[in-house]
Amino acid sequence: MVFNALAEELRTGDVAVVGSEEYADWSRQLLAWEAVQEKLGAYLVEVGLAEEGETAEFDAGFFRRQLEDKLRAAAAAADAGYPDNEGLVIDPESGIPSLKPHRRRGGGPRRSGWRRRSGPGCRSGR
Repeated sequence: MVFNALAEELRTGDVAVVGSEEYADWSRQLLAWEAVQEKLGAYLVEVGLAEEGETAEFDAGFFRRQLEDKLRAAAAAADAGYPDNEGLVIDPESGIPSLKPHRRRGGGPRRSGWRRRSGPGCRSGR
């Protein structure tokens, strides 16, 4: 599983390997701007950043401001909900947030409905 996760991270560009630029040029995987422009209108509608039928030319500055506004709104909603979120703790000295371990109400682990199964696709002995 570790190698599958690493392969996915490499594929998406979330992980890089030092010296890998000697073997392949990642920028060749990018779409040409002309191809992006063909798909951009539908994409912006799909993610809620444009209305159906809008035909205005793409404006990178306006797009950035839209994303910043959405981020500010999400941050404000998270901040407003903080006092009621018992699982979130912010260290007063460092300011680092952390989550308390989640505990199921009613005590220990729930075992009702669990059956031991065996056969194809099941891991026996666990």
